[in-house]
Amino acid sequence: MIMKPKMREFLAYVLATAIEGGSTYWACDMKDVKRENFGDHGKFIVSATWRDAEDEDNKRYPISLESMHTAMGKMAVEAVQRRMNPDHVRTIALNDRTLELWATAFLASENQLDDGDFDYDAGDADCLVQVAIFGDVIYG
Repeated sequence: MIMKPKMREFLAYVLATAIEGGSTYWACDMKDVKRENFGDHGKFIVSATWRDAEDEDNKRYPISLESMHTAMGKMAVEAVQRRMNPDHVRTIALNDRTLELWATAFLASENQLDDGDFDYDAGDADCLVQVAIFGDVIYG
């Protein structure tokens, strides 16, 4: 799926939030870093690999804006399924607030994606990164 420029910029901010604090309790040893210039806002990381600090085999996990965008789509589907079927078996271990936040951002228009229009914190950014890497939230 092709991302619009505003979505790429928004996800770059979210990834920066995860890197600067949201995921630091489990993610370490960032390598293979690729940056992209976002105009007046400067350069942001758009892809990298991380190692799970608790994983003894030193496996590297890739993260990218594209994988985060795909994870948001997965969360949007999960949010709809939870709303439509109260007996739905959860496929993502997220609370409804965090799931709805990323589902709404996934469906947002370009004008709504200005950083600050969505009230996310480091924990929310970490959840998105975990779903992008692992397919679910496994920490926290």
